[in-house]
Amino acid sequence: MSDSTWWWLLAGVAVAVELLSGTFFLLMLALGLAAGALAAHAGAVLSLQLAVAAVVGGGAVLAWARWRRLGRPAPDAGANPDLNLDIGVTLQIEHWNPDGSAHVRHRGADWVAVLSDPADIRQSGRYRIVAVRGSQLVVHSI
Repeated sequence: MSDSTWWWLLAGVAVAVELLSGTFFLLMLALGLAAGALAAHAGAVLSLQLAVAAVVGGGAVLAWARWRRLGRPAPDAGANPDLNLDIGVTLQIEHWNPDGSAHVRHRGADWVAVLSDPADIRQSGRYRIVAVRGSQLVVHSI
């Protein structure tokens, strides 16, 4: 088998393993392996093929890691709707306590609700859950 065939097989294996793991970094390494295959097709010697694969794959991994870090920061777990299915749910609050909290029944359990902005007026009505802090539901008026 030619060098390029080995490179393409390794790139295919990297993509297949990536589909099983879901890390996305293996796709960047597969780009490097594909670059090594293209270098082999161009007639480069093995040491140059390895260098091309390492530079392209490593550079892609570094670029992806930098892009992820510079992207939007991950929301706090208590306010992340992907992790907490209560976020976005509306509930009815009938009475607020003098300390600024309210006792509500949600999903069959008793919770303490607090306003997301303490300057908001506490009145009975419908509220939307915007975060969960321990046993507290942080709500915002609708």
